[in-house]
Amino acid sequence: MTAPELRCFHIAVVVRDIETTIEAYRRFLGEGAWRTRDMGNGARIAYGSAGGQTWELIQVEGEGGTQFHEFRDRHGEGVQHIGFWTPDIRASVRDALAGGARLVSAGADARGHTVVQLLPAAEVRPQQIESLGMAAWADLGLGGWRLEYIGVSPGERFLKDWLQADYDAIILAKP
Repeated sequence: MTAPELRCFHIAVVVRDIETTIEAYRRFLGEGAWRTRDMGNGARIAYGSAGGQTWELIQVEGEGGTQFHEFRDRHGEGVQHIGFWTPDIRASVRDALAGGARLVSAGADARGHTVVQLLPAAEVRPQQIESLGMAAWADLGLGGWRLEYIGVSPGERFLKDWLQADYDAIILAKP
């Protein structure tokens, strides 16, 4: 197995309150651009830059079945995943599975947003790999955080559409 060519993109942190966390990041890590978005599944996210790093903040509310609700319920606040650009999301996921990772499978909902579900590696079928969309998460068993693979073409397009003029200020590690 050869490790895929990855480029670190962002650190994602589950937080209790996005606005309070953004204020703290600005106070301690410096000013930077931030954008927030309601994901419609009991989660809000914010992308921003502070301290020379791109951050994704995830605030979940109520009961929910997302991986972010699961993380909050199990761990409280903390680093949930680290995102990496990959030129080939399918090859990256195949390599991760071959190395023993557990896949958090990705598909797209009607709006094109990623929907995820945790699957043991033994249950992943080839058609699930082929249907991967913009992003996929893998649990590598390393310190409680997951690795997120972001496909360069769909991921960059989604972020440019959402962040618009702030894209260059927020996304510090370009694909």
